[in-house]
Amino acid sequence: MKYILHIIILVFVFSCDDTPLTQEELDQVSEANDTRIKITMDMSANLELTLGIKNFDPPVAFMDFELIFDPNSLALNSTSGQKFGEPFSMVDVSDTTFASFSFMGNMSGDGDLLKLNFQGSESSYKGTTIFIRNIELWDNSSNLIDISDDEIFYSQSICYIDEHPTNGDILFGGDYKWTNGYCWHENVYNPQP
Repeated sequence: MKYILHIIILVFVFSCDDTPLTQEELDQVSEANDTRIKITMDMSANLELTLGIKNFDPPVAFMDFELIFDPNSLALNSTSGQKFGEPFSMVDVSDTTFASFSFMGNMSGDGDLLKLNFQGSESSYKGTTIFIRNIELWDNSSNLIDISDDEIFYSQSICYIDEHPTNGDILFGGDYKWTNGYCWHENVYNPQP
C-alpha cells in the first residue's frame, strides 16, 4: 500500500510539471476525437484551398455542393480532383460568385477531395470567408443521407482574419491568418441561389 501511495504522489508531481496545452493543441485533440461526417478546408500561403472529407462511413456514392466566395476578393483559377477523382461536374454560377461541384463514386473514410487555386491580392481578401452550402449526400442505394443534425455532419469554412469578428479581440498576434475558427462574419458574401 505504501508503494502505491508513493507511485500516485510521483505521478501527480510529474503531471503537474507538464505545461498546459495551447488552444491550437486543444483544437487538434478535439478535431481528432470528432466522429462527425465532415468536409474540411485548408488554405496554403499561395492560395491553394484543399477540400477534404473525414469520417465518410458508410460510403457516399454521390455528393453535390456549392462553394461560396466573394469574387471581388478572390478569383478561382483552377481545380483538380484528388483521392476520389475529378468532379463529375463543375458549374460556375452567377459570374463565378460561386461554383457547384458534383462527385460520383465510392467516397469513404478520409482524404483530400479537391484542390482549388485562387488568385487575389492580400489587401482584397482580408476579412474574406469561403464556405460551402447546399450540400447533398447520397448513399449507394440512392438514398439521401440526412445531414441536417450538427451532431452528425459538419462543414468547415475558412476565413482570412486578424481579429475576432464580434468582439474585436486581436488574434494571431495581430497578423492576418487563414483559419477555420471565428468564420461567422455578419457581412459574409452570400449570393442568392
